Amino acid sequence: MQIEIISIYIASASAFISLGSFLFNWWSTIRGMEPHISGSVCKASNNYSYSICNKGGGPALIQKTNYYLNKQDLPKDEFEKKIKIVIESLSVPHSQSITTLGDKSIIGAGETTDLLAIVSHVHHPTFIPQLNEMMNLRIVIQYKSVHGKKKVFDSDD
Repeated sequence: MQIEIISIYIASASAFISLGSFLFNWWSTIRGMEPHISGSVCKASNNYSYSICNKGGGPALIQKTNYYLNKQDLPKDEFEKKIKIVIESLSVPHSQSITTLGDKSIIGAGETTDLLAIVSHVHHPTFIPQLNEMMNLRIVIQYKSVHGKKKVFDSDD
């Protein structure tokens, strides 16, 4: 009788430990698959770029992206046009690349996307200061993890 009770306690403890282990592994897996978008600006003597990177362990499912230029919320096609107008007004030979994120797009874990890259073809000492003065950029990205956890990236934060 005493051995049966001990066996029941051991079996119950084993079941409890197994359940705890399962829950811990499940939670760790979900936690490890969360996306985390961060942004970075590069301002060198003749180039300016703004990039975002998903530094998390899982894909970022983009829900909505808002683009702001000089505190004005703009649709992505108008944002691209206004950025080009600002850049062209500098009258410096340059090349440019503008990438806008589509709603319902995906940024994979470890993936980096250059949203804006401007390179001056000649050394121009006021190129970067003029860009800084003329472009007050802000990007807000609403995204979620594959498990549905919602997050927001704001380039002003």
